[in-house]
Amino acid sequence: MPAKLEARGRGRARVGAVVPSTNRNLEPDFCLLAPRGVSMHFARQGGEDSGRIPDSDEMQTYARQPLAPPVQALCAARVDVIAYGCTSATLSGGAEFDRRLGREIEALSGRHAVTAAASLLEALAALGVSRVAFVSPYVRELHDRGIAFLVERGIEVSGEANPARALDSYEQEMDPASVYEMALRADDARAEALVLSCTEMRSVEAIEAIEERTEKPVVTSNQALVHACLSRVGVDASEVEAGGRLFRSGGGAAALRSAAG
Repeated sequence: MPAKLEARGRGRARVGAVVPSTNRNLEPDFCLLAPRGVSMHFARQGGEDSGRIPDSDEMQTYARQPLAPPVQALCAARVDVIAYGCTSATLSGGAEFDRRLGREIEALSGRHAVTAAASLLEALAALGVSRVAFVSPYVRELHDRGIAFLVERGIEVSGEANPARALDSYEQEMDPASVYEMALRADDARAEALVLSCTEMRSVEAIEAIEERTEKPVVTSNQALVHACLSRVGVDASEVEAGGRLFRSGGGAAALRSAAG
């Protein structure tokens, strides 16, 4: 094939993601992290109230929305794996709810499924990390549920930070500089890594700067989701240059899946 006809953006695997309808950050992040030849496909799911501050009640309402329509839309695109792209929806329900949600997507699709919350755990396992600093843009009550989710799964949280005021869904996008500053505020001398939770927060663009400043690996929701998806389709994550230390960790698919329980 002539070089100018080379298929650069597809052919190795198709990754699908269910995205909350208000989310404007997951799709750019997934495309930023896509290795050569891996295409990204998205189905938006409504159900959240864009006028409300997203707390646990709001997130659990969103998590109960029917999964069949977006999952079937992704199956029509013949994706190889499906990511559930809302961290707080599963954090608010706890570890068992998160596992059930993943199993439901797999039953509906006949494909591997990964959730954002479980992907954070998989990423920490790949890095060999058990003590973290936790960062989120969530309201305090939902932020605390995120910490409890990690603790329930054996991760110690030694430092944490969230915004001083409640943010709506659009404000939670923040900007990379604000994410960077909040991560430094959360960092703790005992933490082995930093977890930046929320698929809406622009964390991926801040990974390299945070890792350079703290000399610790950074795990974000969208980065962890892409890493988990690539492990399911057998694509080497180290090909991704923008993914930070996680993508250079060498954690294989077997290690990742064992972390999911």
